[in-house]
Amino acid sequence: MELAKDCEHRQRDYAAALAHTEQALARVEAWPDSPRKARALAELQHRAERVRRKSEAESGA
Repeated sequence: MELAKDCEHRQRDYAAALAHTEQALARVEAWPDSPRKARALAELQHRAERVRRKSEAESGA
């Protein structure tokens, strides 16, 4: 998660940020069901959507 934040905010490397976020999503999906898992998934999905929007805006798509 921290690598995704660094890539998104400091390096402005949205492809890397999305890749790190997707890796984190895959790891969290393997956790047992719990409120913590639900919160983490929601946060990561929100991050992924935001990074996708930024990437599209930057590329002019």
